[in-house]
Amino acid sequence: MAVEDTIKKDISSFLSERTELFLNESDLQMKLSVYLMQSGNYDDVNVEYYIPFNQLDGYLWNNELYIDIVVRRGDDFVAVELKYPTKKIAEPISRFGEQLLEVPLLKEHSAQDIVQYNFWKDVRRMELLKKRFPSVKKGLAILLTNDMLYMKPRREGIVCEQFSTAEGMHNSSRHWSIHREWMDKGYPDFDLDGQYAIEWHHSNLGGHKFIYCIIEV
Repeated sequence: MAVEDTIKKDISSFLSERTELFLNESDLQMKLSVYLMQSGNYDDVNVEYYIPFNQLDGYLWNNELYIDIVVRRGDDFVAVELKYPTKKIAEPISRFGEQLLEVPLLKEHSAQDIVQYNFWKDVRRMELLKKRFPSVKKGLAILLTNDMLYMKPRREGIVCEQFSTAEGMHNSSRHWSIHREWMDKGYPDFDLDGQYAIEWHHSNLGGHKFIYCIIEV
C-alpha cells in the first residue's frame, strides 16, 4: 500500500486509541512520530523537517518552514503539520511519591482566530510543498483540541469568519473581513488552491473529551 494511503489511517488510529493526555504540542509531535516509526509502515520518520521558505513560489510568510513530521517510504514522502490548542486542565498527579494537587497539566490557549488562521496556513503550506516537490505525495493538517468552540461556525460578518474550522465544506478564500494593523505583521490574507471539507472526530485523553480533524492535501 502506498505511503499516502496508510498515513491518515495510522494517525487516526493513534488519536482515537490513545488514552493519555499530551502535555503540549511537542509531546504530541514526539509521541506520534514514535508511534509511526514503530508501526513499521515507513522507512524514515523525521521531525522539524527544514524547508527554506524561498523554495516555495507564492509563499507569503517571512519565516522558515520546519514541518512537524515527515514520513518516507521508498522515494515517496508525506508531510504532517500539527496544531494542539487547549483549554486549561488541572488535576492531581503523583510525583516522587507525593500527591500534588490541582497541577495545571494543560495551558489555556486563547486567540482561537489566530489558531484557526495558522491551521489554514498549514493547509496552504502543504499545497505549496506538493507543487514544489513531486515526491511529496500528500500533506496532512491536523487540529486536536479539547476546546469545542473550534467546531462551531463563526458569526457572519465577524473579522475572522473565513478562518472558521466548523464541520463541512470550506471554500478557497482566507481573508479577514476588516483590515487591522497586526494583519500586516505575519497574518496576511491568502487563498487556497482547493476547497476542503472538515469532519470532526472524538477522542478521550486522560478521561477528558477531545476532538480532532484531519485535512488531506
